[in-house]
Formats: sequence, C-alpha cells, structure tokens
Amino acid sequence: MDKKCINSTSVTNWDAYGLSEYLLMAHTSNEVHEKVMKEKECFEIKYGLESASKSIPHISVAAFLGRSEMKRELDNVVQNICNQFRAYNVTLCGYNGFAPKAIYLSVQNHEPFKKLAKGLKAIDDFLKSHDYPLIRLFTHLHLTIARRLE
Repeated sequence: MDKKCINSTSVTNWDAYGLSEYLLMAHTSNEVHEKVMKEKECFEIKYGLESASKSIPHISVAAFLGRSEMKRELDNVVQNICNQFRAYNVTLCGYNGFAPKAIYLSVQNHEPFKKLAKGLKAIDDFLKSHDYPLIRLFTHLHLTIARRLE
C-alpha cells in the first residue's frame, strides 16, 4: 500500500451541520491499481456497471467527522501518523461480496492495519478535544470491485 493515505469527501447530509466526513484510505501500488482497474472495467462492460471503473482502488481504513475549517489541521495529524508507517504488502485473496450489492477482494493479512489503528489514537484524542464523535475504524477490510449491483 502506498503512503498516500488521506482523502476527504464531503457528505451532503453533513453540510447542514458544517461538517465533512473524512475517509482514511490505503491506496494500492501502481501495478495492483492497473490490475484492479482492468477487473473493474470488465465488470463495467459485462454488467453495465458504470460506477465500477469510476472509483479508485483502495481499502477503507477509518472514517471521522470534522469541521471544514479544521481540514488543514486534520490533514497534518493524519499525515504525521501515516509518515510513521512504511508501505507494506497486503495480500488480496479471493472474491467475496456484501449480498446483494457489492463484490470485493478480501484482505488476507489485517496485521498492518491493526498497527495503523493503534497509531490513529492521535486522531481520536484530537476529535475528543473538539467534542466530535470518535474515529470509526473499519474491521471488514476489503477492496471493492463493483457496487450498487442489482
């Protein structure tokens, strides 16, 4: 997984509260990225799933809420945590799914993510000091191939 590990996406229903939802993702290497994108494109062509190739291959690690004006500070906290970790190998093993809506590749070794989760305590502390909900760590780690299936 690459060290690029911060992305934020604003969720419409949080805008009314002046909040943004931040999603911490582990990105794949270029080689894996290309292979997964080819697989996503196959799903798009075979099943007419335009959304399959629109999303970047990643493993969602955690999510949390914060005010938009805190973005720079949150980015710095997350980047400092990520800088403590080297890129690491993750084995993706076999297809699975969330019936009936999504197909994904399973993550075999969760150990690197457990170590990262311990490092994310600094974000919890930061959020707690600003009276925000604590970080949500994802425990079912996977890399989505296609979603919104009929």
